[in-house]
Amino acid sequence: MKKIFITFFVLVFLALVAAIGGAPYWFGMETEKAYDAVLQAPANESAATLTPVSYDRGWFSSTVQTKIQYRGIPTVFMATSQVSHGPFPLSRILSDSQFTPVKSQIHSEIVVVADPRASETQAWVQLPPVTVDTVIAMNGSGESRLAYPANKKTTDAQSLSWQAGSGIITFDADMNKINVNLQMPEFMFKDVHQQITLKNVSTDSSSYKSDSGYRLDNTHIKIGATDFVALPEGDSPLKPAFTVNGLRISDVTTETGNNLNLSFEYGFKDLHVVNQSFGPAQLKLEVRKLDRPTLVAFGKTLGELFKQNLPAEQLGALATGKMIDLLADLAKKSPELEITKFGLTTSDGEIQGKAKLAVDGSNLNVRENPMLLVGALSGEGEISLPGALVETIVKKQVQNEIEALKVSGKLKPAEVEKLTPQKESDIADKVLPQRVQAFAAKFKMVPTDSRFQINASFNHGQLLVNNQPFKMP
Repeated sequence: MKKIFITFFVLVFLALVAAIGGAPYWFGMETEKAYDAVLQAPANESAATLTPVSYDRGWFSSTVQTKIQYRGIPTVFMATSQVSHGPFPLSRILSDSQFTPVKSQIHSEIVVVADPRASETQAWVQLPPVTVDTVIAMNGSGESRLAYPANKKTTDAQSLSWQAGSGIITFDADMNKINVNLQMPEFMFKDVHQQITLKNVSTDSSSYKSDSGYRLDNTHIKIGATDFVALPEGDSPLKPAFTVNGLRISDVTTETGNNLNLSFEYGFKDLHVVNQSFGPAQLKLEVRKLDRPTLVAFGKTLGELFKQNLPAEQLGALATGKMIDLLADLAKKSPELEITKFGLTTSDGEIQGKAKLAVDGSNLNVRENPMLLVGALSGEGEISLPGALVETIVKKQVQNEIEALKVSGKLKPAEVEKLTPQKESDIADKVLPQRVQAFAAKFKMVPTDSRFQINASFNHGQLLVNNQPFKMP
């Protein structure tokens, strides 16, 4: 009986050792299956094309190389990944002292490689790698942490620099839901004419597959401050700059039946140009009734074009032709574009507006003649200006006219001398009511209380302002 017990114990122990020893190999096979599934994802689901270069699978770890190329970007990236197999990856235990079972832990380094089609990418080949550390949980979900070091690249006429940044990507087991958060403290571009600096840039995006299988994306971008400086030439003084604070951009995609609806929002907290300030500002725009099957087919076609590695000129011409076909097909469903809100605060009050535009191409052969779209457009809109702002604009025009008269030679020196700044302001104030009236009539503005409003409509290629044909003065 004792021998039977010992034998049974030894067999169980050996089975346990075999299971533990064989687990990493099994998890390695599962990881490779997941990798193959990502490569086989439909082209329309991602803006990137992934091409396998090598997959060297071992017992406890694997080494993988993948080429990555994004649509419309000639630069090619190469990702080299070291995959530590679960359930207890040795790298995870040694580096983080983590003993929680996982499917795998992956350390990747992504670098730029030369692309023979785009010589300008050669200058960026020596960039330090972006590192990505990914942990795949037992249920197949995962989290990736990105990090890229600070760097500066300089050529004869340009320089590009940025501070170290980071990011987090989370996803579920089937990659149906993906969330991305990226942080960049500072980014600066400079050439002989200007310097542009972006500070505290953050991007939050999420995407998920709807019931139809189409991937819907929501993206929100925030930029703490944007500074633009026009650099002086020679000994000339520094030219004026502008600064935008609290810039935000977002787009949200929703689905209704076979139609996709896009919602965009732009805004900023304040804008400073020379000695003037504006803001806050907001623009909300919606695009409705975009045929989803048409967009899916276009995405697949575009993906196939980029896979062919065509010369840039040929690729551009083919993509333009496909875009015309896309517009023709989308027009059949009578899509709509609406500016639901526009607001810009000035020192003289807020400018407000809204507009709606629709196209009915259901009975038109737009593919053969894209200009038919102009006749198929119809819409209406309005914009409202504070009266104080109109007065400021007109007064500035009058003052400019006086300054032009002073240097025209039409006045005697004694007359020019009398036109002091105060005298110019008095003249502008005196003629202001009449000039405001003329300015409003010129642009067909209608006074309403303390504001001026313009109502416009567009139909069959004709623009009407307050129901009258309008030509830009």
